[in-house]
Amino acid sequence: MDESEEPPRESETRSQPGVSGEELEVLLHTHEQLREEIRSHGKRKSRRFVATFTVTGVVVGYVFARGGDLRLVALLPLVLAFQYLSHISAQTYVTELAGIVGRIEKQIDYPGVEYESYYGTLDTGTHPLRSYLGGDEQPTPANDHVDHGLRLIAKLSYVVACWAGLAAFWLDGLRNTGLSTTIATHTVTRAGIVVALALVYGLLGRRVMKAYEAYNRERDIEADLFEVFPTEAYEGVATARRKMRRDE
Repeated sequence: MDESEEPPRESETRSQPGVSGEELEVLLHTHEQLREEIRSHGKRKSRRFVATFTVTGVVVGYVFARGGDLRLVALLPLVLAFQYLSHISAQTYVTELAGIVGRIEKQIDYPGVEYESYYGTLDTGTHPLRSYLGGDEQPTPANDHVDHGLRLIAKLSYVVACWAGLAAFWLDGLRNTGLSTTIATHTVTRAGIVVALALVYGLLGRRVMKAYEAYNRERDIEADLFEVFPTEAYEGVATARRKMRRDE
């Protein structure tokens, strides 16, 4: 290069975004809206956790600190199952939003607009900058360890709550309730109550596991769409539906 020539400035060598003009403005605006929606779901998730801990603490405190009815702990599996299903439902919705955000980032294709593509919910690969650290093996993300730990806590909490609820009704049956009779306190009747509760707990636990499996499949689908879907073919839902109607 001639000594009299100046090296090109960074702004002259940097590639341009994949889209421009009004389309770029719309995509950036939508990107920010969806990111804000994802953040708000994170806040609502924290409030759900606090509510679950509050209910659990009230029940446990009443039973053990004030000598309350031990059979109240039979409600805890229902509270936990509700919390788990609500959380999975919210996370599935966030995953769908993350998929849209990732595809928007892929369309824009510009440094700085890449959070969901590499750091968000979807498993879309390692960020290119990490290649500068050297080595082929990358450390397991911290969120993976957190996720495994939370799942272990959730399983243990549910199993312990179910066991406590079943044990409470096995010991006391319907004693000291409006339904208390000689027959109601009979061993066979208590066994029937315990079996019924066990079936309810088992069905709820199975439903939670199925919901979590469906959530994982949704994550894989959104990650695959990010990897294989050509950005130039992404024309929006309305356009795609009009084409489907024409083809029919």
